[in-house]
Amino acid sequence: MGHVYRRCYSPDAIKKFNDILMEVDWQDIVAYGKDKDVNRTYDMFHNKYLEIYNICFPIQMKILSGKNARNNLGLPQHLLNLVTKNQNYI
Repeated sequence: MGHVYRRCYSPDAIKKFNDILMEVDWQDIVAYGKDKDVNRTYDMFHNKYLEIYNICFPIQMKILSGKNARNNLGLPQHLLNLVTKNQNYI
């Protein structure tokens, strides 16, 4: 039995992400950036963006078992077909 970590990018989560981004008051970051270090300004923007991203798209663990473990590896179908054909090599 294995597990994978993934984020869910559902339409509702994407809408929530966009809505929160629209509501953020970016003026503090913009004002800071006018007379200060550009790298620090970018870090402030990136940290805020990442905070919202992690809220809207949290990492979720999915438990895999049996046949589902092979089917949910995140591999394209043509690679899964090769794995199925060559089970003796795994």
